[in-house]
Amino acid sequence: MVFRDEIAFKVWCQSCGYDEQTIQVIQRIRRSPPIRNVTGGRGNVHARVPSHKMGVTIQSESRTVEKPGMRIFYEYDDFLEEGKDASVIEYYDQPEKIKLKYMSGSGNKVSVWHTADFFVIRETGAGWEEWKSESELEKLSEKQANRYRRNEQGQWCCPPGEAYAQQFGLSYRLRSNAEIDWNLYSNLEFLHEYLVVGRYLVSSTVEEWLKNEVRQAEGISLSRLLQIGVASADEVYSQIARQQLYVDLYRNRLTETDRVQVFTSKVMAEADHNLQQYNQSMVDKGMYQLQPGCQLIWDGQLWELVNPGIDNIHLRHVDHHHCLAAPNRQPDP
Repeated sequence: MVFRDEIAFKVWCQSCGYDEQTIQVIQRIRRSPPIRNVTGGRGNVHARVPSHKMGVTIQSESRTVEKPGMRIFYEYDDFLEEGKDASVIEYYDQPEKIKLKYMSGSGNKVSVWHTADFFVIRETGAGWEEWKSESELEKLSEKQANRYRRNEQGQWCCPPGEAYAQQFGLSYRLRSNAEIDWNLYSNLEFLHEYLVVGRYLVSSTVEEWLKNEVRQAEGISLSRLLQIGVASADEVYSQIARQQLYVDLYRNRLTETDRVQVFTSKVMAEADHNLQQYNQSMVDKGMYQLQPGCQLIWDGQLWELVNPGIDNIHLRHVDHHHCLAAPNRQPDP
């Protein structure tokens, strides 16, 4: 998602409360090419990654840090778990240099020019973001403790970067590969072709066939769904990429088709998870307590828990609103 026009950009600036000086900084970055070309080094392999969101090629200095960070948190951020980050509107690699000022370990004043990996514009604000590996940050924090450190919450931060950004009402964020979920990254790379091209769009007829197959067996394995043959593998993966069928991309890799479960929606997946928790609680003699209002799948249907009684749990059908009582205990052997 990018600003559709300059009017949309101005509205966004107003919503963030940015003054004219800050707007000029952001516009200069938006309208300028990357300040430098990245090169590999110190074991890193640089990459140039086509960005579907930005419509240009984005540079990354490492295929194991910046590239997966860009893919997960900027390019396909709509697949992130809720609450992870505000949605990214635009992002730019190798933006203009900024000056960092801090004290060295020996007490001398240090002033250096620094090029962050990205300048990221989100729905709620904008700022510079720098990516490094955990091992590199540990070493840097020993040598340059006033530039690289952990804050009170245990997160990596760059105080001089934050100080520079604050004068414009912007942010500076130091990030590491510890944030990267490798299952999610692998799955996004797998789905990349289906996310950026239109030739795998599914007809409404096939889409309904797939929905019906999954609806009749919520949590069906991906391998089984592919074997049924109501749709081609490309059509199935296209529906997953477009989030018309739900798969927990954090849990298993799509290449492990026997382990991947497919649902009609995230709600149904969460309901299935609640039911599994309930069944496990029966085995664990009540170690897990279901709460009224949670949803679960019972006999292939979506229900809402009304009352977890001692002998029976009382459920209400989400669509039809009729109620039933199910035993809240395992049958006697």
